[in-house]
Amino acid sequence: MRKILSIIALVIFIAGCATALYKSSSSNKKNLGSLVMGMTKEEVMDTMGRGSIITESMSVTNPYMIKRMVIGSRHFEVLYYVTDALIEDQFVDDDELTPIIFENGALIGWGWGYIQKLSG
Repeated sequence: MRKILSIIALVIFIAGCATALYKSSSSNKKNLGSLVMGMTKEEVMDTMGRGSIITESMSVTNPYMIKRMVIGSRHFEVLYYVTDALIEDQFVDDDELTPIIFENGALIGWGWGYIQKLSG
């Protein structure tokens, strides 16, 4: 009986993680359609939404992470948002994120293809 209860608890635990990721990714993917080139970082963050979805096992924040990137003499700031919850686990992989790229404080593009274009 204990084993069955443990399995049920584990299933509920994993479902909570998946629900948090799904809610965040669904909303973020929809909000990408409202982005406009030239928006400021603050405008993008307002459009994409701020805050966190918290479960017992994980927290999904908006943006999920922020990094700086340098290509040649150009400096970029990249906000990463969860847009594709592919695997129902407590980890977020790169293929579940969409990068949103800023140069000199203005939105210049988004998506992995755009980063590849900048790097190429």
